[in-house]
Amino acid sequence: MAYTDINEKLKNLLKSSIDSKRFEWMPKGDIDSSRLRVESPSRPLPLAHVIRIYSIRSQISEEKKIGVIGFRELLENLSSTDFDEVIITRMLDENDVASLIFTDPSETELLGILTFPKRQRVGS
Repeated sequence: MAYTDINEKLKNLLKSSIDSKRFEWMPKGDIDSSRLRVESPSRPLPLAHVIRIYSIRSQISEEKKIGVIGFRELLENLSSTDFDEVIITRMLDENDVASLIFTDPSETELLGILTFPKRQRVGS
């Protein structure tokens, strides 16, 4: 996967959303000073498809105690949005912790963030 530095539009969206009640669980680190890298965003995906897939992934994560953070908020926000499509962008922070960022197609509204536990490397 090819990651590039996060663009200003997405960085500003994260900064403006981090203090909102919907995303109060998010780490409050300084987004400006963090080295956030992103992969090219997905093409717009149908909202119903995203809800169905991530509802199943949420159940699997809970059953297997995987430790993904953000499913409840994501599914609530997806269920209440007026948008018909969603963009998903993969992001890595400076510690290589992976997240998925869910936005509307024009990347003006943050719908959710899933943060995955950092994987342990074998032999380290």
